[in-house]
Amino acid sequence: MSFAPLVRSKLHLNRWSEFRGPLPYYPDTPAVRTDVARYNDNLIHLDIKIGVQLAELEQAGLLDQTVVIFYGDHGAGLPRAKREVYDSGLQVPLIIRWPDKRGAGTKTDDLVTLMDLGPSILSLAGAAVPNWMDGHAFLGPQKVKPRDLFFATRDRMDDAYDLVRAARDIRWKYIRYFQPQKPMHQDIKFRRNQKGMVDIYKQLEQGKLNEAQSLWFRKQKPPEELFDTNADPHELRNLAQDPQHRQHLLRLRNAVDEFVMEETDWGFLPEPEMIQTFWPGGQQPITLKPVLERYHGYFRIASPTEGASVAYQDGANIGGEHWKLYSEPLKIPAGTKVRAVAIRIGYKQSDAVDGSAP
Repeated sequence: MSFAPLVRSKLHLNRWSEFRGPLPYYPDTPAVRTDVARYNDNLIHLDIKIGVQLAELEQAGLLDQTVVIFYGDHGAGLPRAKREVYDSGLQVPLIIRWPDKRGAGTKTDDLVTLMDLGPSILSLAGAAVPNWMDGHAFLGPQKVKPRDLFFATRDRMDDAYDLVRAARDIRWKYIRYFQPQKPMHQDIKFRRNQKGMVDIYKQLEQGKLNEAQSLWFRKQKPPEELFDTNADPHELRNLAQDPQHRQHLLRLRNAVDEFVMEETDWGFLPEPEMIQTFWPGGQQPITLKPVLERYHGYFRIASPTEGASVAYQDGANIGGEHWKLYSEPLKIPAGTKVRAVAIRIGYKQSDAVDGSAP
């Protein structure tokens, strides 16, 4: 977790050696170079957009009253990135800017997951963090003790499925492969749209990948892996069979056992049974229609379906493509027409309901 300013970064094709050094599992091919260069060039465009948003806050006089939290996705489709439980597939950027610039330029090694963002934002806003939330607040007055370890999972990946669970503390990483008979990597159709990935497959077929680059293409997985991320940050040397590190293996192995037994781990439920749980009898639930009501000059909208969100259109926007997310009672001119729908993930969207402001 970083508190540093966003860094402008560009990787030119002629600077490949600077990139190749810290990532030994990528082969040097023209298409891979191009993919990596494009990926890093996109950081420039992202940084510009963030700068525009910060400038808008400053112009509105809100920059010194706003905690800015920036985080991102977990990588591209190249080997050992997105869809992997190696650190290269789990780590995401997290940058926090405080109004008073406290901690500027500093970093912390606390273990934080994206599930912790929700409780942390509630804590910053002064709202109570519900005890049913999985995340831990790492900011604000309800900040709790940093995690001792966190868990990672891998299941459905587009058209592929692979049951994997992992646990990591500040130094040690443990991975359990529940389907070791499957290849280490899953040949996902979408990934073959990336030219760099196609290039890597060609290198594999021609036997040109070195040992580190070939690890990801093993035809079978070991039942479990253990890595010392201090000595081996790229998780290339499996220590699961090393008796010197057995205490770490047993500790994290037991942690994964407890995780899958104590949590509702849907990965162990066959998908037809899971679908039956969500849609009894194969019938998709329907979100109930929203209720529109007038309240002291305001217009309130709510859905009787628990967990549903409400979208609405008003005035001349009714019938168009764009909808607004309802978050608070509307203060709109009397007689303004409103159309609303309710939506919950996994449910069928409700029918639209029309009304008009008092």
